[in-house]
Amino acid sequence: QNSSSERDEKVKALKGFAEKALTESSNRCPTHYEEKTAAYSEIYKAAEKEADDYQEKKEKEQMQKYDECRQERIAKRLTKLRSVYAQMVDIMEDCPMKDLALECTWDEESERNILKFACFFVQEKMSVLLNAPSYATKTAVSLRVDAIKQKFN
Repeated sequence: QNSSSERDEKVKALKGFAEKALTESSNRCPTHYEEKTAAYSEIYKAAEKEADDYQEKKEKEQMQKYDECRQERIAKRLTKLRSVYAQMVDIMEDCPMKDLALECTWDEESERNILKFACFFVQEKMSVLLNAPSYATKTAVSLRVDAIKQKFN
């Protein structure tokens, strides 16, 4: 009988606890749980959007920085190649077919092929200096242009 009365007391206590948990005044009731879940869901969505916005902003900053550096590289390369071309024009001044030899296209948006000569022979002779204009010393340009000049005389 002792165990039966203890069991009845435990069942009664559990029923009381369950009833209390399911009432509106308890913070364990389903309504409060759903409200908390909805609030946490909103907080999560807001944090996720904020993180996405932050990531997008960082990516834009990185792309802008890359574009600025790229434009700077192209500008430096373009300056060097213009100097090489000016030296070529000076050396080829008395060549009768100078216009044919110096005919070229400028692609100021390209990072690698800014200057491209129409004549294959000229392009081949100048390719080392066009690919690495920092190595285009007066002597290097002069040697290559003299060889081109001999072909066009």
